[in-house]
Amino acid sequence: DFKTTHYVLSSGSVVYQLVKADRRRKKIVFSNGGDYDARLSPKNNVTITQGIPLISGTGYVEIDIRQDENLPFLDWFVVAEGATNVYVLEVFEV
Repeated sequence: DFKTTHYVLSSGSVVYQLVKADRRRKKIVFSNGGDYDARLSPKNNVTITQGIPLISGTGYVEIDIRQDENLPFLDWFVVAEGATNVYVLEVFEV
C-alpha cells in the first residue's frame, strides 16, 4: 500500500512535520519540486543549515529499510529556505 502527500512550505525557520512515526512504513521518498532548497531530519531541530539537503527543482531523498535500517519508521521534519513544494511518497507493509 502507499500514500502520497503534497506540502506547500513557507519560507524561513518554520519547521514542518512531514510524516509521523510508523513501524509499517518500509520506504519513503521526499521530493522538492519548488524553487528553494530544503533540509530534512528525523528530529524537529532541523535548520536551513543542518539536515539532509533536499535540493530545489528535482532533488529527492529516498529512504528504504534495506539500506537505511529503521530510518523509514521515524518522524520526519523539514524546513525550507523559501516557499517551496515538497512531495512525500510512503510505502507500507500490507
